[in-house]
Amino acid sequence: MNQVNIHTQVSSRKALDDFVTKCKLEFPEEVAQLFENYTRVIWQHKCPGKIHKFYCDETVCYGEGGRKTIGTDEIVAGTLGFMRSFPERICDFVDIFAEGNEEEGYSFGQATRFNAVNTGYSKFGPPTGKSLQRDGEYCHSICECRVKKVEGRWRIIEEWVIESAEAINETLQFDPRENLK
Repeated sequence: MNQVNIHTQVSSRKALDDFVTKCKLEFPEEVAQLFENYTRVIWQHKCPGKIHKFYCDETVCYGEGGRKTIGTDEIVAGTLGFMRSFPERICDFVDIFAEGNEEEGYSFGQATRFNAVNTGYSKFGPPTGKSLQRDGEYCHSICECRVKKVEGRWRIIEEWVIESAEAINETLQFDPRENLK
């Protein structure tokens, strides 16, 4: 990677971090921008520790197939597992919106698409080298969150996430017979 690209990435992360740090969550548009920037810092700049800034021990995250994750530590662990399996994942925001107010809190929804290749170990075993992309189509993720003040700080208290689970699981399934070809 050349110096210009490194500088651009650092500047981009700094700009994202600055917005996340200074955001006051005073109106829905700011909430939408905050969580888009925050998501980019976590996934594109590999900063899963930032999850602690907006999640709390009471956060409940619901996923497909009845999956339920409770608390910041479990959410960070799940994120780290996915990052380890797909280290080059990049999120492309399709849309994000928010509604609500400072008194009652906010709800926001976001739709993203992504692609990545399984180049890292996962709970299923060694890397498969398979892409998440199927028939030229990216994977998609739809997420909805409730944001409220917890102990004086804005936190995500509930999250619902649906991703392209079938493609993800299929990509992670290592088939030793494929190495014989």
